[in-house]
Amino acid sequence: MIIATISTPVSVILVEKLSIRFGLVSDDAHKVRESKIPSIGGTGYAIGVVLGIIALLLMKYFELGFWRASEYQAKGLLVFLAIVIVAMIIGLVDDLYKLGGRTKVALTLIPGLIVVISDSYDYRLFIPFIGQVNASIVYPLVIPVAFAVAMNAVNMVDTHNGLAPLSVTVLLTTLMVAYTFSKDDLPSVYSYETLVSIYMVSLAALASYLPFNIYPSRVFNGDAGSLTWGAILAFLAITSRLEALLVMASMPIITNGFSILASIKGFVEHSQLEERPVKVDKKNNMIFVNPRDNAPLSLASLSVAAGPLKEHELVCAIVLLVVSSSFVSLIVWQVVLGG
Repeated sequence: MIIATISTPVSVILVEKLSIRFGLVSDDAHKVRESKIPSIGGTGYAIGVVLGIIALLLMKYFELGFWRASEYQAKGLLVFLAIVIVAMIIGLVDDLYKLGGRTKVALTLIPGLIVVISDSYDYRLFIPFIGQVNASIVYPLVIPVAFAVAMNAVNMVDTHNGLAPLSVTVLLTTLMVAYTFSKDDLPSVYSYETLVSIYMVSLAALASYLPFNIYPSRVFNGDAGSLTWGAILAFLAITSRLEALLVMASMPIITNGFSILASIKGFVEHSQLEERPVKVDKKNNMIFVNPRDNAPLSLASLSVAAGPLKEHELVCAIVLLVVSSSFVSLIVWQVVLGG
């Protein structure tokens, strides 16, 4: 965790400098004065997580006495490491070369295939109010799709400073709390120590990354960041057996994704959209709904439906919605599991 906390900001700063040097910058369209911002900052987050996981593997290999390091399962750490690296590469390639919408969706199936091939899941799917269901035939087919949905849902909500990492922080915290209380009722495929260490590395890296992206952002996350976060959420939900909880808690983000897809009628790279969901009043530094008929419907546009908001106010409104959804979902989950 310490390695992830330290290496993440160092990696982000290095990525920031490289982005500026090679012209990998984008306009911050939601500011009164548009400025050039490094566009692949999320790569630094992914590198921080990778280095944090490598540190855990070294602790286990050399039998260091850091928080039950002997209980870490190398397979679980290696599978997670592979998923983070693959998600980061897919995102980085998209950041650099702009993959088409369909191509990106197809590539985001790959991390799920890693989970299936490595047998890193429990075929007994827990569904609230129903219980454990034997899904040994269907579940391996669903897992890659689940990864694609999670990764692209986070990608589509990454529209304003700090929105994606704050939302993911809330969701990861919700999953970790639920896993701590449900680990005995729903035994996972990997040890408690293994999964909690992955949770903590992911959250530690997020905590040190957030200052770079919250309003006013110093770097943009890029797809390398958002796709990595989606893959981490999917991996931990599946290995912790909290799939249904993640669906409930992230309903605002999932709804945002499907609303955009429904309004634009298909998979389109966001840079190729004819209209954005919201527009900026440059004079008053306020964000308001895009009145055009072909503007996509999203959480951002719904948040300013009642009136214009400043960017940080819009982000706070959406994050508060995710917090509320997560809190209610966690209560429901504990009641159902306890009953």
